[in-house]
Formats: sequence, structure tokens, C-alpha cells
Amino acid sequence: MSRLIPLLAVSVLALALAGCSGAPAPVPSGSSGAIDSTEQSTIDGEWTLTRTVTATDDVNNPAHAVGTVSVRSLLFGDIVCDGGPCSGGVLSGPSQAVRDSSTFTSSGNTITYEFTGFLNCIRQDTGAVLVADGYAYTSHVELKTIATDAKNDSKASTLEGTMTYTDSITAKAIEAGCSREPVTATTSYNLSAVRTTVAIQDPGAITTP
Repeated sequence: MSRLIPLLAVSVLALALAGCSGAPAPVPSGSSGAIDSTEQSTIDGEWTLTRTVTATDDVNNPAHAVGTVSVRSLLFGDIVCDGGPCSGGVLSGPSQAVRDSSTFTSSGNTITYEFTGFLNCIRQDTGAVLVADGYAYTSHVELKTIATDAKNDSKASTLEGTMTYTDSITAKAIEAGCSREPVTATTSYNLSAVRTTVAIQDPGAITTP
């Protein structure tokens, strides 16, 4: 029997921070500990996030092989701070044109957010979809400011952290013949993010009709 692996079902949408993806954006749960009133470095704007797989039990999925590197386009915005802790919107995806949305919370320069959704169960040999939305996934991210801008020490310039990605085969997928061992797989990543450099066009290169 051919092995089956999940394939991310990406919605090609230009999302505003107030918008949402195909799956409802989760609301991160608040901490029950003491409130950290430390003023945080600003994180609003575009970031380039690099993800490196450090551990996995999803051994048949080459995208989750240890050492695999992937890049995401990240945007923080609509940020509101109240005596130290902050919250706002986050967009993440393979490019600025294709991103999903969620919300984040931050305290003590540590940022937390999650994405949840579904993946298709596909045949590894043919690439055909066996069961739509055959896997349910959660991606939990924690990032911490580790460096600030040389010209503005209130502005974060480098973030580092971890991501834990988990997906499980749904009951309807199992009934339809989708299988994988383990049924629930977890992949861990190290993360590093820097602010996205915006290219400035040379005025001499601009032409008019």
C-alpha cells in the first residue's frame, strides 16, 4: 500500500490583518502568571522568518526531515500595548501575497501565536487527493527579541525562538483509508527572524509612458 502524506491546502488570498484564513484564527490563551510590565521592543512591520527542523517523528515526510530549512514571510501589525503586555495581528505564509492570519500576545519581549487548520491526505505515489482536510494541524510559535536596531534600541531587529508543529489524521480520513504511523506526528523547529529589507528603486531607472 502506498504511503500517504499530508499536503497543506493553501488559500491564495491577499489578507488584511483584520481578515482571516479559511480556518478561524485562534485566540491565544493568556498567561495566569504575574503581568510583566517591562516596556517591549517594537516588532511591527515585515519580517523574514527562517525555520530549521530539529526533531520529528514524521519520518516519511521529506518536508519534515531533520535539517530541512524553509522560509516564511511574517507581518506584525494592529499592535496594542497595555502596561507592558501587547497583542495584535500576525500574517504568515510562503510569500507576502499568500499568508494566513492569526493573533499574537507578547510579554517581556516574548511573542506567542498559533495557527490551526487542515491538510489534505494525498497519495505519495500519484499526488492525488485521497481525503480533503484529512489532517488537523496546530503550529505553536514562541519568538523572543534578541537584538535591537543599532540606530533605535526600542525597535527589535532580530527574533529567535521555536515552533512546535503537530498534525493528526481525522476520523473521516481513517474511515476513507488514509493511514500513517504515527497517527499524530510532531515536528520541532528552531526559528530566526530578521526585518525584511525593502529595495529602493533608483529614480534614474523609472520611466514614464
